[in-house]
Parts: sequence; C-alpha cells; structure tokens
Amino acid sequence: MTTYRLLNNVNKFHEALVDFREMRRQKVTGPRIRDPQPPMSTSLGTHSDI
Repeated sequence: MTTYRLLNNVNKFHEALVDFREMRRQKVTGPRIRDPQPPMSTSLGTHSDI
C-alpha cells in the first residue's frame, strides 16, 4: 500500500510539473512579443528630442 501511495504521489507531482512548464512557456513567450515595442518608442522619442 505504501508503494502505491508513493507512485501516486510521484505521478501527481509529475503532472503538476508539466502544467507548471506549460504555464511558464506561455508567460515567457507573451512578454517577449510585447517588450521590444516600448524601448523602440522611447529611443525614437530621445532621437526626436535631440
């Protein structure tokens, strides 16, 4: 019975780890697309000021 519980806990932990990786991928790919835009607008603003 204890080995069954141990394997069940490992399976649940693995599922949680896979879900965590998928959430992290979505978070990482999202800001990558959004972040490059503001620095470009600020750099253009500084060039127009100069």
